[in-house]
Amino acid sequence: MRVRAAVMVLVALLAVPVLAVAQSVWTDDPVNPVVPPPDPGAWDGQRYTAAVLEVDGVYHMYYMGRLASSGEQDFQIGHAISPDGVVWELDLDNPVLAWGAPGQWDDFGVGGGAVIHDGSLFRYWYGGSDGEVVHVGYATSAYGSLWEKHGPVDGLDVGPPGSFDDTYVIPCTVLFHGGLYRMWYIAARTVGPDDYDWRIGYAWSVDGLSWTKHPEPVLGPRPGHDRFYVMNHNVVFDGFGYHLWYTTDEDTPGILNIAYAVSPDGIEWTRYPWNPVVGGRSGQPAVLRDQDSGEYTMWYTDHPGLSFRRATSECCPGVFYDGFDFGDTAAWSVTVP
Repeated sequence: MRVRAAVMVLVALLAVPVLAVAQSVWTDDPVNPVVPPPDPGAWDGQRYTAAVLEVDGVYHMYYMGRLASSGEQDFQIGHAISPDGVVWELDLDNPVLAWGAPGQWDDFGVGGGAVIHDGSLFRYWYGGSDGEVVHVGYATSAYGSLWEKHGPVDGLDVGPPGSFDDTYVIPCTVLFHGGLYRMWYIAARTVGPDDYDWRIGYAWSVDGLSWTKHPEPVLGPRPGHDRFYVMNHNVVFDGFGYHLWYTTDEDTPGILNIAYAVSPDGIEWTRYPWNPVVGGRSGQPAVLRDQDSGEYTMWYTDHPGLSFRRATSECCPGVFYDGFDFGDTAAWSVTVP
């Protein structure tokens, strides 16, 4: 199986009440785009948002880029910084996570957006390919720009033929809490020539180096559908539950938009019934929550121009909601002011 020829996306009912908050109304920043479209002749002539985090008052954005003329999935990872999340400066050392040297396991392409800061180091989990096989790599950095690769991690190889992740395992989010690293990743299964069935997978680790995959995907097709297309996604934990924004065309076939789901545990997810939450050919969401104000900020890619845009959403009162998929307000059980 050749990943080189594949569309390697490096660019991915609850039985109990769940916490569902209405991060459904997003307001675009009037200064958009916050990062203009790329130079078609640059190394990142095509680029896509991957992750944003704030460390000591500085925002760090990571994005995937490749030549505009490339028909391959030979991405590399770029970096930008900002004092406010609005005005961005691209890193002069871009790409900061580049292809490996010839003969290395990641000499064809790298991508993904699972990056955290643990108080002392930036830690990045990314997908890498030699054009044949995809592995999950791990890298660290003191300042978020110069990275040291540590090679593939254990436990996150693609699954056996026929499994839901037999072709791709591409990290999108890693969170650390409750003594565990928790990862959500793009998973794909080959169903035909250049044809893939997509899911979101989940894994956990004590040390971030040896991982255990959940045996089944945590988000797949909606009831009544047997296929699912999903790209980059982002998970946020608010102290009570998990919030997922993901790129998909499930609500508008053939057109990518950003959809939303909630979960009490990061494994059992319930879709927002009025998806998509960000339309207009959008994708690749990167979301932060302000712990003081409760406001959510999203950076995302505008298609097809590939500029980066910023939007905000006010945090609303939480509602524990049964029957979320059906929009039946009679099923609401508890409202938290």
